[in-house]
Amino acid sequence: MNSPPLLLLDAVRKKSRRDGTLLFDALTLSLSSGDTLAVVGGEGSGLTTLARLATGLEAPDRGRVLLEGEPLEQWDPQERAARIGLLWQIPEEGFLGATVWEEVALDPAGRGVPEAELRQRVEAAMALAGLPVSMSHLHPLTLSPSFRARIGLAAVLAQRPRLLVADEPGWALSTAGEESLAATLRRVCCEWGMALLVVTSRPERGRRFASRLESLSGGRVIPFAPRSKAG
Repeated sequence: MNSPPLLLLDAVRKKSRRDGTLLFDALTLSLSSGDTLAVVGGEGSGLTTLARLATGLEAPDRGRVLLEGEPLEQWDPQERAARIGLLWQIPEEGFLGATVWEEVALDPAGRGVPEAELRQRVEAAMALAGLPVSMSHLHPLTLSPSFRARIGLAAVLAQRPRLLVADEPGWALSTAGEESLAATLRRVCCEWGMALLVVTSRPERGRRFASRLESLSGGRVIPFAPRSKAG
């Protein structure tokens, strides 16, 4: 029997919490282990809401969101958090650690990962994110936006999620830095079997990070079609 998708949004209907506008109507999306998908949408299309639905931060008004075949709301919060990582566009808004090391170690330490494994996870995550160990003692908020973005990534990678949801990844980096970040995440997805869902307003960013590109349009996810040029 075939395994269920890692993540499935099935016929999801959702209105905006802010003004009640209908964002999604029968939206369907699925990801399996190792998949990389970028969903491209314009301002007000519901990209952030899509990310919040995929991580369980919001519930659909109708339809289902399933993780490994089980409704997301039925998962124990700690088990769900261990499986789904979230990389916000401005990760420092959620920083809690007093040092880079504490911030990267926060999730696995909170889940009781043994000290030796914790150290290995943090060092490996920092290396993947391009953070030298010599920065471990520094306060995250004293560093540049590009390093803050790398700290956010390292913290998510130390979590070892099965699914990573990323909102405009690499926006604070140079083009070269963003390409390096994209290559890192593609390699992690291949080696770990981690799935990646990127939400972005920029098709070129989506292409860097994902092998599959789709559009959020009219409340549904559809195959991406570049705009034709006039003339």
